[in-house]
Amino acid sequence: MLLQRKKFQLLAGGSALLLCFAWLYTNYRQFFPPCVFYQLTNLHCPGCGTTRALHALLHFDFARAAHMNALFILVGLPLLAALGLEMMQGRLIFSARTHSLMAYGYLILAIAFTVIRNIPQYPFNLLAPY
Repeated sequence: MLLQRKKFQLLAGGSALLLCFAWLYTNYRQFFPPCVFYQLTNLHCPGCGTTRALHALLHFDFARAAHMNALFILVGLPLLAALGLEMMQGRLIFSARTHSLMAYGYLILAIAFTVIRNIPQYPFNLLAPY
């Protein structure tokens, strides 16, 4: 029981921290540093646009959120939700093998997403977070 309460407190604290960062981003945009990978390479990493996507989600603008970072919104958030649910329940929803496959699958998707979103041709350039 104590372990489950600590997990709940951890999840609640993480959610509160995320909301604080979202509020800071809304009111103080200069608080968040620009993407270092983009500054060094002029290429969009798989995480580029995630903060703006979360900001759009907080404003219930789902289309803009998906445009900013489709991979995170369509795949990353559901995976994080499932892992958070597992943590809250204290048991695995998916087997350990499935966890491994999800991790490798997400890594492969992230690499493919990075390559595709940096192709400067239509329709691939629609994945760039502009």
